[in-house]
Amino acid sequence: MKAINVLPRILWSLLLVTMATLAQEQKPPSQGEIEAAQKVQNAKDLPAKMKQAEEFMKKNSKSSLRPKVAEYLSIEIGNVMDAKQRLSYIESYSKLFSSEVEQGFLATSLVDAYAQTDKLDEAFKLAPKAFEKSPDNVLLMTQLALKGSNAVRQGNAQYSEPSKQYALKAIEMIETDKKPANINDQYWGEIKSKWLPELHQALGFIAFSAGDGAEAKVRFQKVVQLNPQNPNGYLMMASFADGDYQRAAMEYNTASGAAKDGALKKAYEHLDSVIDYYARVVALTEPKPEYKQIHDQVLPALQDTYKVRKGSLDGLQQLIEKYKKQ
Repeated sequence: MKAINVLPRILWSLLLVTMATLAQEQKPPSQGEIEAAQKVQNAKDLPAKMKQAEEFMKKNSKSSLRPKVAEYLSIEIGNVMDAKQRLSYIESYSKLFSSEVEQGFLATSLVDAYAQTDKLDEAFKLAPKAFEKSPDNVLLMTQLALKGSNAVRQGNAQYSEPSKQYALKAIEMIETDKKPANINDQYWGEIKSKWLPELHQALGFIAFSAGDGAEAKVRFQKVVQLNPQNPNGYLMMASFADGDYQRAAMEYNTASGAAKDGALKKAYEHLDSVIDYYARVVALTEPKPEYKQIHDQVLPALQDTYKVRKGSLDGLQQLIEKYKKQ
């Protein structure tokens, strides 16, 4: 039996289907579709816009205007500052607009809302998708890095590596001045001054939690350099200096002869650094209620350390006052 070449017929059938689909997709919207879309835009507030979007989808789910309506609504939802409210709106939106493209419109807003409400499992799980849509979203990187770092400090190490990577990427963008197009110069300046030291601090806490003291010390040195008003930076530097003092004291106890004098001098230098860092922390936290717990813990430690070094508290208050004036 002679073989029949059916491939050209199949290709032609597929072509006809494709052309018919394209013709349907490119069909101009009807007046009714246009008016329904305009009702979404013209509604007085977001709840009203959501209601009009629901009405639009009941009658016009196949309209060529659907992507535009979804995108417009996603922008409005993304502007909701309260993260819990935003999550509620996103849930309602997702029931109306379920395609991958439509879901993608709210990917970054969803991850941000999850992070703000401390739903970190969801935030970190969806983050890669969000960065596919917005690869230079330095604000979202910063949000995830800081939230993840806080979780690591509380003993949850599962966010350590992704938080570290987001922090490193955000720092690289800020320090090399790779400003995203959607951020103006003024806000970019605020990001540099406010969030860059916070990102170094996040990396410092992550490194410290992982037992990498050397990396942590480098990061906190950067913190106090970039933001001298941050007591956490000085508190961590005091911790490192105290560790150096403890090691130097052990060396002193085992040294003999001339080496003992050198070891004592080295130990006192580290102890002076502890005092200096503690005094800075006390000066920065004393007038601020939000830092009362830190202040109340550090002040006795400072007084005890100062007595060990100086023999009394004479001159301590003058040291604290000096740092208050800076």
